[in-house]
Amino acid sequence: KTTNMPERPFDSENARKKQHAEQSNNELDENSPTNNNEQSGDEEDDDENQIKGNEEEDYQEDDDEETPDFTDDEYGSEFTDDYLCPELMAERPQEHESLNNVIIVDNLPKVDPAKLEKLKEVISKVYNKFGVCRNVYYPLDKDGKTKGYGFFEFQNEQMALEAVKQTDGYRLDKNHTFSVTLMSEFERLTQVPSEATDIGNLLSWLTEPDAVDQFAVQSDDPKKTMIYSNALSQPILLEERSKWTETDFVWSPKGTYLASFHEKGIALWGGKEFRQVQRFAHTGGVQHIDFSPCERYLVTTSARPGNSEAFIIWDVITGQKKRSFPVEQGSPYFK
Repeated sequence: KTTNMPERPFDSENARKKQHAEQSNNELDENSPTNNNEQSGDEEDDDENQIKGNEEEDYQEDDDEETPDFTDDEYGSEFTDDYLCPELMAERPQEHESLNNVIIVDNLPKVDPAKLEKLKEVISKVYNKFGVCRNVYYPLDKDGKTKGYGFFEFQNEQMALEAVKQTDGYRLDKNHTFSVTLMSEFERLTQVPSEATDIGNLLSWLTEPDAVDQFAVQSDDPKKTMIYSNALSQPILLEERSKWTETDFVWSPKGTYLASFHEKGIALWGGKEFRQVQRFAHTGGVQHIDFSPCERYLVTTSARPGNSEAFIIWDVITGQKKRSFPVEQGSPYFK
């Protein structure tokens, strides 16, 4: 049996004071350094856990990236040499340095390995006087014998040009005369001319049994050129073409070629079917031409104001330009 004791008037007040004191102590404990350290430690633990979580996510994302397939032949094809080897490519020689500074010397003595150093010593005395020769190369055959030519790289283009000028045609001894050229001209020297088209006998008209000549007639309306064989009974038409020439035509002295005039130059025709044999580019409109008596050379003139090549002398066989001359004043003329 439980008996409820009557409440004392001062017991409630004492209880309130005790409760207030306990609450104040709890607040002090919460603000104490020790409690703060415990909270900071908890926060640091949370931060570390978050960082570890992020690292795990990043690592997982890296694993998800596609691994390059190195077995693919096209892998890396988009990478340039400058990208892969920037320092090495920065030191590469420029075209003007690697070509214009290098000369090729042909007709050197062919010597065996025992005499190679002596050859280098002799040749170096010839070329060291033109400047600093940075590199020298003598190609060798399978037996170690020189092939009769060499490459010489000078410090600059002026040295190389002077070496070509002074030693091209230089006679080392009675059996060896130098042939020297710039490396930049190597492509031109090694170009093999295309196989010429067989145009037949250029003098086929001389084999005509009756020994008749040929002559050409030009009409302006319409623009036609006709070539006839001057047969005994009446002329026989051999060839007729429209717009074969723009202004005029000229026979060569021996009748080997028929020259037609065009805005861009002169064309030569010959053979039994009058195919194009050669052409000479002389822009500006050619007014006059003349052949040498042997038909080996051709002179074309285009006397336009400011034309630095009013006269040009051509090699008929090769089509190469031999020389050119300007016109100071007046009209050009042949004498």
